[in-house]
Amino acid sequence: MQRKTASGRNSVFSEAQESVRILVRNEKVSKITGAKFWFYFRLGFPYFSSILAILLYLIPFLANADASGYLFSGSALSMFFNLCVIFSFVHIVPWRKHPSPLIFYRSCSHCLFSFILMINAYVTYDSHSAQCKFLSVMIQFSYFTGECWLLTISVDLILSLTNPFSSYKNNLRRYHAVVWTSGVIIGAVLLNSDQCQDTIMDGVW
Repeated sequence: MQRKTASGRNSVFSEAQESVRILVRNEKVSKITGAKFWFYFRLGFPYFSSILAILLYLIPFLANADASGYLFSGSALSMFFNLCVIFSFVHIVPWRKHPSPLIFYRSCSHCLFSFILMINAYVTYDSHSAQCKFLSVMIQFSYFTGECWLLTISVDLILSLTNPFSSYKNNLRRYHAVVWTSGVIIGAVLLNSDQCQDTIMDGVW
């Protein structure tokens, strides 16, 4: 359904509002948060994210923080953006269409990566302690799997172009098997290699 403005032209904003109403009537949107919230969230997100990025940079800058302060702020900003992707994917059913699941799993991996960096920013361990080894493995696993999920987006595009009749569900199962298995193997290799376990920079092990 389209509405006309006083000048006789289509109103994009009215059409978008009507689309939200249709989604709500069809109950295709989770009622936990509501479509109206996500609609206005998307409108204001570019402005809000810009302000948040500036604030998270100014806080450690004005506080004369070291590298750990910037690491914590950057990780917090990254976690916020990844959580936005995760929550929107869970709450808005129409946004789960292909290839959204690939972006969702990448956000999950990088959300874990950001969380670990936030912990490492202000927690120090001996370079060969059990805690350091655990955090090193988790950093390697989360970062590696996140980049692998980013790679699957390109791979999936190539597969879709070369074979448009391929099953996306079967491909997704293969992606899961390859990405998570590779992440576990890489983490196990790091766990058994003392030469790979040391301080990369302040707050990163």
